[in-house]
Amino acid sequence: MATRQTGKRGISVFCGDITIGKSEEISFIPLDQGYIHHLNYLPEKAELTLDTTNSIWNVDMKSKTARLIKGDLPARDSTFQASISPDSSAYVYELQQADGEQGVYYLDTQSGEARPFALNGDTMCFFPTWSPDGQYVAMYSVERLPGKTGTSWGDSAIYSGGGGLRPSE
Repeated sequence: MATRQTGKRGISVFCGDITIGKSEEISFIPLDQGYIHHLNYLPEKAELTLDTTNSIWNVDMKSKTARLIKGDLPARDSTFQASISPDSSAYVYELQQADGEQGVYYLDTQSGEARPFALNGDTMCFFPTWSPDGQYVAMYSVERLPGKTGTSWGDSAIYSGGGGLRPSE
């Protein structure tokens, strides 16, 4: 059973019965900065998956444990978007950091392994999201401007209406 973390900043996960007005803290997730961005609860698995400003977590409601799926993500702002699949088995998220590869990545929530899904190159991909059935990932994709060779925002033709569906793996 989790214990309250006095003086610590984080997220307490409670499970309760509203008919009798009783709840129990089952997990505490430390949160040094930021806040929760998305969460997905699957009653059939009794699991909660959530992403914070710089990490992704899974909480097993039955065993009352929290597991870090992926930490040390770049501090989230408008250039880092994550989307969880409807069955919580995977995330797609974007990295637009100056150092390292840029683009959309696929993250398996069981293994915690991330792999490139759509890297920036001749196109820039961002704002990935899953289709409701979990079969596809849609993202905004734009081409590089003529004569430009980089992968920064200024090198791409940002316009509304770009993007399309890509099969998920």
